[in-house]
Amino acid sequence: VITLFDGAFGASANGTEHVIIHEIAHNWDSPPDNNPDTIDENIYELSGENVPLYFRTLSGWRSDLGAADVGDEIEADGQTYVKAGNATEDDNPWWYLKGTVFVSNYAKTSASEDFSDTLAAVVMGSDFANGGGTPFAPTAKRAWLNAWLNNV
Repeated sequence: VITLFDGAFGASANGTEHVIIHEIAHNWDSPPDNNPDTIDENIYELSGENVPLYFRTLSGWRSDLGAADVGDEIEADGQTYVKAGNATEDDNPWWYLKGTVFVSNYAKTSASEDFSDTLAAVVMGSDFANGGGTPFAPTAKRAWLNAWLNNV
């Protein structure tokens, strides 16, 4: 039995569904040792590609560009990257490609939040509570996760 308290999720049923699916999705993109470059527990593949690692390439996620303030930009390998995170995080190593579209503002805080919120958007469809993003625009990411779900 799982007990959920309404106050933890806000007022809407869609918001509750979003949080539950999002949190379950972390089971497939949570590095076991908290090292963002390690995903050895997630060895599942689609078309010969590791699902979460390939997903990360679709937003250009990198964790090797060093510390900076959220929103700072840096040029690397001929591309512009934006520092991910939010105001409450000091140790977020993630950067994404400038111009990347996300299903929610929260999805742009890290690679695993991008994966989890995009998976929630795929599962929920038009019921997804997007939180300020563009829920139907990142078609490559949605298509990749949808194809994986269809093959699970």
